[in-house]
Amino acid sequence: MVTQKRNKQEYDNALKDYNQQMQNLSQDQIKHDSGTFTWPVPGHPLSQYYAKVNWSADITWHWDVAQKAVIVTKVNVTFDRVNPNYAGGGFWDAFVFMNPNTNVPQEAGTYLRKQGDIPGINGDSLWQKIGGGGNSGIFAFYTQKNSTHEYTIKYDFNNSVPFKAVDNHDGTWTVLKSVIRQNDGGVGSGANALFHILWHNNDTKVTVNPNIPTMPTFKTTEVHYHYNQAYDLI
Repeated sequence: MVTQKRNKQEYDNALKDYNQQMQNLSQDQIKHDSGTFTWPVPGHPLSQYYAKVNWSADITWHWDVAQKAVIVTKVNVTFDRVNPNYAGGGFWDAFVFMNPNTNVPQEAGTYLRKQGDIPGINGDSLWQKIGGGGNSGIFAFYTQKNSTHEYTIKYDFNNSVPFKAVDNHDGTWTVLKSVIRQNDGGVGSGANALFHILWHNNDTKVTVNPNIPTMPTFKTTEVHYHYNQAYDLI
């Protein structure tokens, strides 16, 4: 058997490059993302909406080698409300950015069409009702009454930080998720139609891709042979 070693200098260079990439990933990274969320009016052109909000997010994160995970250390979100151009029956729509590990808010309750929403609801009471503040995992909160267009915006960036991002198992990690408040469209018809409150995850989210490099290995090439007497020439 003959063993031929791989070029040592080639391996050393690859290992040096790998270590540098991992060191860079362990330092603070900033992910900036932005977008717009709109509550359209069913059956109307997309240019008509109950509410609209532009959002911008800056997330500070790094790769933790020991945990093999993305760790978020700072969250900053800004909401910029756009004036609505359509009025509804009085429901408080809400759009909330949260720690991706946090459960979707729960809010029991029903109301009649003529009521518009659960009695006593406003921006401050809704914030309290879903546990805003403290260690709730809620970072940014926007809600608006779709009849009068009264609105509330609240931020709380200190709670639940730092935290481990959610592994999407496709190379990306979710560092910020959103949830929305809406109703089920009502059961029945007319003024006596009964509506139920719904909170659920929304597709709007912020993700990062750390692009973890593959650690180089130092391999050898092996050549196996045997002596064949059939080719033994005298």
